[in-house]
Amino acid sequence: MLFRSVPEEGPEDRIRIDPTRVRARGVELSADYDAGGRFAWSGSYALATARDEVDGRWIPRPFDQRHTVHVEFVYRPTRHWSLGWAWQYHSPWPGTPEIYGVVSSANGDQLIDRQFGALYGNRMPAYHRLDARVMRHFPRSEEHTSELQSHVRISYAVFCLKK
Repeated sequence: MLFRSVPEEGPEDRIRIDPTRVRARGVELSADYDAGGRFAWSGSYALATARDEVDGRWIPRPFDQRHTVHVEFVYRPTRHWSLGWAWQYHSPWPGTPEIYGVVSSANGDQLIDRQFGALYGNRMPAYHRLDARVMRHFPRSEEHTSELQSHVRISYAVFCLKK
C-alpha cells in the first residue's frame, strides 16, 4: 500500500474570500490605578463581533473573538524592584474543519484525501495566558532611569477542537 499526502501548507490550503459586505462592531471598557505607590493595576474587557457576507451568508471573520479580557497587577516591594502579572483571554477564533480519508486511485494506490468542512464552521479553543515580569530599576538621574526586565510566559495546553 502506498500513501501520498496532500501538502500541509501552500496554495492548496489557502482560499480567497471576497465578501460582499463586512460588519464589525464592538465596545471596550477599561480601568486602571497607579498612584505611584506599591500597587498598580489595570483591566479591560471588549465585546465584539466581526462578520463577512459571502454568497448571501454571514460568516465569522478569521479573527472574530466575541470576548477579550486583560488584567494586570504590579507590586513594587521597593523603589528599585517591581513584580508584575498579566492575564489575557479571548474567546475562540473560527476555524475550518479538515476531514481526512483513504481513497483508491485508478491504478490501485491508496491515497490520503483531504476535504474541508464548512468555512469557519468550527471554533478553536479559547486562548488564555499568564505572564509574569520582574523588573529592576536603575536610577541614573532625576529624569532618567534604566530598567532590566525578565519575562516569563506561562502557557496552557489545549488538545481538542470544539465542534
